[in-house]
Amino acid sequence: MDPEALFREHLTLIAQRAEAVCRRSGVTGQDAEDFVSEVCLKLLEDDYAVVRKFRGLSTFPTYLTSVIGNLFRDARIRRDGKYRPSAEAMRLGDLAVRLEKLIHRDHHSFEDALALLQQSAKTPLRRADVVQLHKQLPLRSPLRSAQTEDPDTIPSPEEADTAITDAEREAKLVAAKEALRRALEGLPDEDRVIIRLLYLQRMKVSEVAAALGLPQAPLYARLQRLYLTLRKRLLREGVSGDIIDFFSSP
Repeated sequence: MDPEALFREHLTLIAQRAEAVCRRSGVTGQDAEDFVSEVCLKLLEDDYAVVRKFRGLSTFPTYLTSVIGNLFRDARIRRDGKYRPSAEAMRLGDLAVRLEKLIHRDHHSFEDALALLQQSAKTPLRRADVVQLHKQLPLRSPLRSAQTEDPDTIPSPEEADTAITDAEREAKLVAAKEALRRALEGLPDEDRVIIRLLYLQRMKVSEVAAALGLPQAPLYARLQRLYLTLRKRLLREGVSGDIIDFFSSP
């Protein structure tokens, strides 16, 4: 099958598999969306080079699962460096290795790591057993001690007002991102990919058209319709116009 057609046919599955990898590792929100976009870009690169490597030795969904897993691993290495489990974790077994990864590589709290392990376990995990494993793992990085507040660092009233304003705007941006995520979910698969490439990956319209094999001229009108659709949905959810314009600015 033509690689472009194969990519388009499996767009929904690609997003689902990428989101599933993120979910299993506790990656959520904007980080998860960015990874989905990264996967799409990687599959589009060099005229669908990764898709062209599929030789039919397995099903294409199985091939996608392997590719996406490798991309996620590479993204983690770029961010955190190559992780190696401690000798003690390896001696204690697979569960200890996974617990150590979640806490020391992925920066989860113990409670979050326990919940993730319980979700993926084939048989029920006893909390007491995991607590015992955790106690046996070596401390791989020092905890930062709380610092006493230096009077010289206490902000002035003007600085405090600025901090409040910044915090309020940040809260609005977080709410807007969640509203945007919901609005994107209501779009067809190809429209969702177009928006992510254009606004999240900051690609040019010509680059989006080339990547997806779409004629460039009609794409401008299509983007205008998509923008108006998203804008109406975000305004209905109470997102202010200036925040919407912030998201859509190049």
